[in-house]
Amino acid sequence: MKRLVCFTVGLPVLFFLACGGSGDDSGGAGNGDGDAGDGDAGDGDAGDGDGDGDTGDGDAGDGDGDTGDGDAGDGDGPLPGCVIDLDCDPPVLPTTGDFGQDCVNRINQFRVGCHCLEPLIRWTEAEACATENAVQDAASGVPHGSWHETACEDDTGPYSSAYYGWATNECPDYGSAESVLGNCLKQMYWEGSEWADELGRAPTQDDYESCSGSCYSRNGHFIAMTKESHTHVACGITESGEIWSVQNFR
Repeated sequence: MKRLVCFTVGLPVLFFLACGGSGDDSGGAGNGDGDAGDGDAGDGDAGDGDGDGDTGDGDAGDGDGDTGDGDAGDGDGPLPGCVIDLDCDPPVLPTTGDFGQDCVNRINQFRVGCHCLEPLIRWTEAEACATENAVQDAASGVPHGSWHETACEDDTGPYSSAYYGWATNECPDYGSAESVLGNCLKQMYWEGSEWADELGRAPTQDDYESCSGSCYSRNGHFIAMTKESHTHVACGITESGEIWSVQNFR
């Protein structure tokens, strides 16, 4: 089993969380990044998720960049006739050969099929930024080291603040893209089941708004994936060496 090490660092508008695992590839459950094993076997580690202060949601630049592909859902709550399943384990869909699309598809398996919300739209304009986030974080070994601070700071170029979004999750040091899709994103969603055990009921969107500090450290990945007001996601991934993947939500 992997040993998990977690910490939070509070900034004026951000809570940066990191939970790292080390050891073999047997895959311990939990939130992980940092010096984790590659997470190929078992369920791996969930990665790392940041949002702003108390809600995991907030302002990112002017937010007026590009609208992404397709139309956002109407945000009117759970889809009719759908039952929320916080423990669901859908099989990974066949690859399209495009990680950005595969990542969006996988997140939407949980968001739509398991959590009964409208699907997130692929935020193609922001994928270069998410990819640069992953590359720089892999090089530094610091999860989210480049979110806001480096890759997306130039408002005049493709890495402008309009593209880093309102919340971010990260799968660090995984052995393959397949393990990111199959294990990391699943573990992020399964945080909702652990939260429900704590609450004695399923968490609601109102719970998201009041979740801060240690609550957000434990449940931030799940919140980013299932926050009803989020409409887009951009996925980036390193292409060589250690596999790191960043998912930026808006």
